Amino acid sequence: MQRLAWLLAAGALVAAPPQRYEVKRAASPIQIDGKADEPAWEAAGKIEVPAPSPTTVRLLWDDNFLYLAFECEDSDSVVIQIHPKPPQTDAYIGLEIDRRATGRAFLRVGEYVFRQFHLQGVRLSTYVEGHAWTAEVAIPWNNFDDLSRQHGAGSTWTANWGRGSAAPPPLDQFGELVFVK
Repeated sequence: MQRLAWLLAAGALVAAPPQRYEVKRAASPIQIDGKADEPAWEAAGKIEVPAPSPTTVRLLWDDNFLYLAFECEDSDSVVIQIHPKPPQTDAYIGLEIDRRATGRAFLRVGEYVFRQFHLQGVRLSTYVEGHAWTAEVAIPWNNFDDLSRQHGAGSTWTANWGRGSAAPPPLDQFGELVFVK
């Protein structure tokens, strides 16, 4: 029943990122252990996700990976959808992560969702303490090559994140990710 109530609330609270979010280059190595406690994460701004329980998202990048960190205070999964720009199609890559470090990738093209989509070389770890949990993800850049080969400083992509299984908004309502040094 609690899950149903959250899903109904989530329908009204589809999480959209800020209009413009700067994704900074990681100043030091990131160890994917689920804790998101490396010094590099301190430079990443926190995005507060509208959800029934406090949730934040942080992003960083380096020459090899796009890094994501989630901090959650309940057991629902987190979802991120990433759409490299310039858009060649209305396709985007999505990743749903739960507190057991289970990641499910999907590719959405228009109205079609391909759930058998596999991201190559992704590193994912979670750290659970009571009801709260954190996740760290490293996605190799080559997973985005079919959508855009542009990444790193000066690139602008769009993204959206949310909790549970709430439907994402249309692509034109995703927020901007601006990659900076």
